[in-house]
Amino acid sequence: MSMNKAEPVVIAESNFLTARLIAATLQGTGHTTAVGRFGDEILKLIDRHHPVVLVLNMNLARPSGLELLRMLQHRNTKLRILAAVSPGQPELRAAASSLGVSDFFEIPFSPEDLAARMTRLSEQRP
Repeated sequence: MSMNKAEPVVIAESNFLTARLIAATLQGTGHTTAVGRFGDEILKLIDRHHPVVLVLNMNLARPSGLELLRMLQHRNTKLRILAAVSPGQPELRAAASSLGVSDFFEIPFSPEDLAARMTRLSEQRP
């Protein structure tokens, strides 16, 4: 069963331009988006919109991507996470995988790659 594309995707990204580019890419594939820049705001968006997928920049400032993943472990086990990493961060990628990240993409990103990863992720059963 595939996800209804009208369901929101929460984007956790502190860089305004990157957040807009990710949101525009996902909106172009039919997803609705809600963008949060910092920890409490992101958690409130997750509580309000009940997304199936969270797009998370692992280099988030407050809290860090890893800290946010630890917080989320206790909140929503059905949340699928698509995490953005910078090239050359294998340790961060490994730590994020151990905390439940489903898939990764690199920033700067290809809109086509991001859209394809989102489609695959959103079609998986929880």
